[in-house]
Amino acid sequence: MLLRLANFILGMKLKMPEKRNRRLLRIYGFLRKNNRKRKNRSFKYENYNGGTFLHSEIAEKQDKNNSLVNVKKYINPFGFIEHQWEMKDLLFGRYPMSFNGCEIIASYNALSFLKNFRKKNIRLPDLRELISEYYSDGACLSGEFGTDPAAIRDYFMKNNFRVEYSECPADFDKIAESSEVSVMTIFNDRDDVGKMVHTLCVTKDKNKYTAHNAPGISGMTSADNMNELVRRCGFYGEKGSGVCIIGIS
Repeated sequence: MLLRLANFILGMKLKMPEKRNRRLLRIYGFLRKNNRKRKNRSFKYENYNGGTFLHSEIAEKQDKNNSLVNVKKYINPFGFIEHQWEMKDLLFGRYPMSFNGCEIIASYNALSFLKNFRKKNIRLPDLRELISEYYSDGACLSGEFGTDPAAIRDYFMKNNFRVEYSECPADFDKIAESSEVSVMTIFNDRDDVGKMVHTLCVTKDKNKYTAHNAPGISGMTSADNMNELVRRCGFYGEKGSGVCIIGIS
C-alpha cells in the first residue's frame, strides 16, 4: 500500500526529475519528523559506546542486539562496506541493515575514505554508533523506509565538514568534482519509483568515480562521469536516476 501511494504521489510521468525528487524528499522529511515525535514517549538509554541517546523501546532492542554483533566482519581491508545484503544480524529500527541500511553504510564509507585515504584528522565512529545516531534523528517509519537523505547532510554539517547539496541531477558532476567524497541517493529504476531508492558513497581517483555498496559481485561500480555512474548503479537493468547528492570535504 505504501509503495502504491508513493507511486501516486511522486507521479510516474513527471518530465522534470527535480520536481519528482523534491516530492520524494518532502515525504522522507515528513517521515523523519514523525519518527522524532515518538521521542516524547521515549526514555534515556545508555548505549554500548557510553553515549546517551533518547530512544524508544525499538531502539533499545536495536542497540542491545547490535552490541553482540562483530561489525568488523563486514568491513573489507580497505575500510569499506560493500555487501549490504550480508548484514542480516544488525538492526536499524525494526529491520535488518540488509534491508534498510544503505544510508548508514554510505555515511560510514565516506568517513572511512576521508580518514584512511584523505588522511583527515577525524574520528571514525563505530558503525553501531552511526546506527544509533541516525535512528535518533533520521529514521523513517522505524527504519522501514531507511533514513532521510537530508539527515546525512545534517550529520556531516553538524560535525563541521564542508558540505554541498543538490536535488538536481545536472549538479552531480560539479559537486562530485569539487568534493573529496560524495554521497548520492538514486532511484533504482527511473521508470518505477516503487522499486525504491539506494544511497551510495562515491569516491574519486583522478577522473574516475567509484560507487561503494553498489550492484555486482564486488560491490563497486565505476564510471568516468557521474551521469553514467548513476545509471549503472540502478539495481534493475542499469536504469538508475539521480535524486540528490551531498558533497563532503
